[in-house]
Amino acid sequence: QGASGGPFSFTATGLPGSASKLSYLRSASLSARSGVAFSEKPAVQLTDAYGNLVKVAGVAVTVSITSGGGTLAGTTTASTDALGIATFTDLSLQGTVGARTLTFASTGLTGATLTVNLLAGEPTSISSNGGGGQSGAAGEPISIQPSVVVRDANNNPLSGVTVYFTPLDSSGTVATPTSVTNEFGIATANQWVLGEKVGTQTMVASTVGITTTVSFSVAVAPGPPATISVIRGDRQSVPAGRGVQTTIYFRVFDRVGNGVPNVRVNFAVASGNGTLSSSSFVTFPNGVAAVPSWTLGKFTGNQTVVGTVNGFPSVKATATVVAVPIKIVTFGDSNTDYGYLGTSPIINSISYVSSNPNRQPPSTPNNPTQVAGKVEAFWTEQYSSAVVVVNHGILGSTSGEARSSVGAPGARTVVNGVTRFGGEVLGLGNPWNGGEPQSSSYVFGPITRVKSFTPTPNDFVYVSIGTNDGGKGIPPLQTIANLTWMIDNWVEFGNSASHFILTTLPPLPGATSGVEGEVNKQIRALAAQKGVPLIDIAAFTSNDNGVTWKGAEYQVGDGIHYSETVRDWIASRIVAIMGAATAAPTP
Repeated sequence: QGASGGPFSFTATGLPGSASKLSYLRSASLSARSGVAFSEKPAVQLTDAYGNLVKVAGVAVTVSITSGGGTLAGTTTASTDALGIATFTDLSLQGTVGARTLTFASTGLTGATLTVNLLAGEPTSISSNGGGGQSGAAGEPISIQPSVVVRDANNNPLSGVTVYFTPLDSSGTVATPTSVTNEFGIATANQWVLGEKVGTQTMVASTVGITTTVSFSVAVAPGPPATISVIRGDRQSVPAGRGVQTTIYFRVFDRVGNGVPNVRVNFAVASGNGTLSSSSFVTFPNGVAAVPSWTLGKFTGNQTVVGTVNGFPSVKATATVVAVPIKIVTFGDSNTDYGYLGTSPIINSISYVSSNPNRQPPSTPNNPTQVAGKVEAFWTEQYSSAVVVVNHGILGSTSGEARSSVGAPGARTVVNGVTRFGGEVLGLGNPWNGGEPQSSSYVFGPITRVKSFTPTPNDFVYVSIGTNDGGKGIPPLQTIANLTWMIDNWVEFGNSASHFILTTLPPLPGATSGVEGEVNKQIRALAAQKGVPLIDIAAFTSNDNGVTWKGAEYQVGDGIHYSETVRDWIASRIVAIMGAATAAPTP
């Protein structure tokens, strides 16, 4: 029977059907970092065929990678809770950067998928990307700035990572100490300027969280030439017309003070009209270049050489030497004191300190017939007129007992604490009074040795003495001892043995072959022992070691004094010795 009185309302409650599929609870895509637990915890829910939530607990859901590859870590199976939701609380994904598809599955249910944009993970390694094994110049920027790449455990490059670039001690500076990796994980040092030291310089790259570091080593050489300086031999004194004895060294420096090797330095005489054995020199490994053998011009005063770096004309320096007169004392007996013209026995000239009463005033120049005058002439002809020869006549090699009847002092006579040798050769008491007694030869009293000088390393002494010793009762051994004493004093006062010229003795009438020959034999041995140059007058003038003359042309007719020919030979030998000793050495 139909109802009446309507309308009527009926209420029904719809219930979800049985669970038939899994649905992802939130957005079906997210981003995650490789190896790092998902910041948004993946979760799926049970639904029926119409998408209604099915609240059933205890349903097991498993997640797996179905595309893109990689590795899941953490809990990969989770059970639904009372609301039918399965949450994966510690899930992480490892692999190369890129998209991944995760599939959530449960038995009898349609699965759900999740797209994951996998990003790089935490930094785990730092390695060189370029700029290692370079060479550079001290104090200059490196040509290729070092760089590193920072990666995670799966070799993914990481952007935004701060890298510290730190030069080690003396290895220069960087403009800023940090650099941030770019999208390719690369960080580059910011303007590494090398330090001043030559050798190996090192910079270290590091980042927080990675214990390993990357080192970049650079082989650092000197930079290009910037300056040149004279480091040795400047302002020395050198005889005019002769060679610089102390080699002059220039050094080429880079901008920060390192010596620059293998640089050609050009040298040229700038003043003085001297000559160089070569026009250039290539620097040694320490940047030093030696001035090639330099022979000065003939005139006294400053003379200069300029060094210019090849290819860098603005890089130059000047060395200066002072050209001075060369000086020598001829310290000998009457054969040195007197001058004879040819073989005439008439004395043509004597020294101003002679024991002869006809000695010249100190202002009188040396006579061309004396050994001293000939040395001056020969030196002037060959090298320079800047020469000083002081002629001192000495009777004997020893002290007061060798004086003649007129009281001429011997070489070792002491007055006021100074020997005659010390005063007239070493300049120790200049002016020095010889202490001569008043006599027919010394009517005006002692003679002041006004021409004496203190020798420099450039100067010489010529000692030809001992012929008179025998007549005064001085035995050969004492003569040799006196000559030894002179050589030793000369050297002890800082003079070179090569600048002490010694001679053997000419024939002396009445001498026995044993005495004269023994003296000459020992003089030769002494010269060899002491390393002094020897002029062997005995061998030149005699065939029997100084007993008799070779011929009449070797002496002036008195049988005692040698002729002008012999003095010419002696003077030429003196000049040759002086010339060789003052020639420019090869650097």
